[in-house]
Amino acid sequence: MNTTRMWKAFLITWLLAQAGAYAQTKINLSGFQKNKGVTVTEQGSRFTVSWPAASGQTARLVLDLTNGSPLLNSIQLAEKGVYKEVAGALDPAFVITVGKRDLVSQNGWNIFFDKTNRLPSKSYATQLEKRGAAVKTVGTRTVITISDMKTATFAGNLEITLYNGSPLFNVAAVMATEIDSTAYLYDAGLVTTKPIWKTLAWSDTDNTMQQV
Repeated sequence: MNTTRMWKAFLITWLLAQAGAYAQTKINLSGFQKNKGVTVTEQGSRFTVSWPAASGQTARLVLDLTNGSPLLNSIQLAEKGVYKEVAGALDPAFVITVGKRDLVSQNGWNIFFDKTNRLPSKSYATQLEKRGAAVKTVGTRTVITISDMKTATFAGNLEITLYNGSPLFNVAAVMATEIDSTAYLYDAGLVTTKPIWKTLAWSDTDNTMQQV
């Protein structure tokens, strides 16, 4: 193959790869209703979802489907049309601890006396491959699904649920396993590679403010 043909072949391969990458970033909106006060806009590998938060406020999520980039590019809240960033460059992180149920000595599924914490277990970090995304309306909620999420024998998707009338949203790893008698629990959090707060404050389970 001469140099000209080689470069033509390379260019065609590159264009096909770019077309495939672009196709993967398209958002499935077949289940989305535009009349609920929620808007979805796409720009390249990113898409933005805005929804009505508390009275007079609008919340906004900017999500990035580029692998290697934080999924939650920006979390914003607006009052009187002026947006301020709450946090950015965040990735949801889940650690799944997997063990085995004792279905022999307990005569099947005995949830009260199966001491799974004393049985062997192993922890795994989840992986999100960002193969696709969908936004659908469920009543007054908006559910954003990012595929695919998997770890160990578990597979599924990441789901972000937005609530009309609230700036809060829920992030969950929705996964299942085909392995019978599996015992599991998971820890969840957000990770980032850049500092996002000089001061962090939160309300604990006793409704007491904490600060670091």
